[in-house]
Amino acid sequence: MSRPDDTIVPSELTAGDALREIVAILKEHLPLETPGRKWVDEDIYRVLIKASAEASTVEHTCEQMENGPDANTVFYWLKPIESQPLRDLEARANEALIARLPPRLDYRPRQTAIDLVLIPYHGEPAREAEEIRRGRARDGTTRFHCYATAYIIYKNKRVTVALTVVRADADALTVLKRLLTRLSEIGLRCSRLYLDRQFYCVPIIRFLQTLPFISIMPVVCRGERMKALLRVNKSYRTTYTMCSQEHGEVTFTVWVVCRYLKGRRGKHGIERLGYVVIGDLPWQPTQVRDGYRRRFGVETSYRLMNQVRARTTSPEPTRRLLYVALAFLLVNLWTYLKWQYLRRGRRVYHQLLPLAKLATFLSRAVEAIHGLKLSVALQPEARASPIRIY
Repeated sequence: MSRPDDTIVPSELTAGDALREIVAILKEHLPLETPGRKWVDEDIYRVLIKASAEASTVEHTCEQMENGPDANTVFYWLKPIESQPLRDLEARANEALIARLPPRLDYRPRQTAIDLVLIPYHGEPAREAEEIRRGRARDGTTRFHCYATAYIIYKNKRVTVALTVVRADADALTVLKRLLTRLSEIGLRCSRLYLDRQFYCVPIIRFLQTLPFISIMPVVCRGERMKALLRVNKSYRTTYTMCSQEHGEVTFTVWVVCRYLKGRRGKHGIERLGYVVIGDLPWQPTQVRDGYRRRFGVETSYRLMNQVRARTTSPEPTRRLLYVALAFLLVNLWTYLKWQYLRRGRRVYHQLLPLAKLATFLSRAVEAIHGLKLSVALQPEARASPIRIY
């Protein structure tokens, strides 16, 4: 019996193939139900896809097209999606994220990374103040729409498999449980869990100690006791007890990693890093740092997501969630298409399809269907006004 990686794959990927794949996913999981109308589901989806591929707005995209729906029409047909409860849309978006997965991602337990992504916002909440989460100033604002994602790592396959909206009143433990529950529902098992320092707190560490897999996160260096643990010149392991007035205390293992910088990033001396390691990990301290570096693929996924995310000034959380989910879906599709079309045996030719090229493919495929305006003209006026020369 052949393995999934041994299947015969097509030898060519066209822009039309890529567009049909993403439209099929959207029709299946986010149907608009526009039968018998001038514009059908595919027309509305193509506008959204082109806006995402160009990191532009729906309004600008509609103005560019020669034979496509206008922006008001697009937003009208998106109302059934945007008017549903946020968690319902989130559930449907999560189903779309796993509609096209590279082979063998669910073959055995995989390494998983969970993190938060903050998208700057300069307006007011649509209805509730909790829609906006405050954070460190960036891009001229301290207000953000916040999302958390779960990210599966397997060899060169890196796929976002779960997404959830994080409101201002949501604590980190609730967000973590929501994503782990989602992973369990879709049958993806976790072998090691990597978390960001934002999850470094007593309730989460206590919860992680009840899980059957290994968890790793960096420590937050605050307090004299933690600073003393990191004031060393040799890597080692120790235990540490974190105390909280609200949640009590918890004891866990801290791995301290020391490394000579030797001019890296223009620095010299010893770099000291501390990691919380929960579970039986048969590694040396220096291996913990190298293993945790896999988590930075999450940061890469966020950077890629922002390259293909449609822009909007709308305060509506559902519209913003739709745009973010579509961007993550495009990044997932990019990974899937490379494994589906650009694989020979077990080798995948990733260099043949950068994300920017896929974005161009999608944009040009939409233009081939709806056309592109290549001229501008003044509209005739009802009454000619005199021309004044200054």
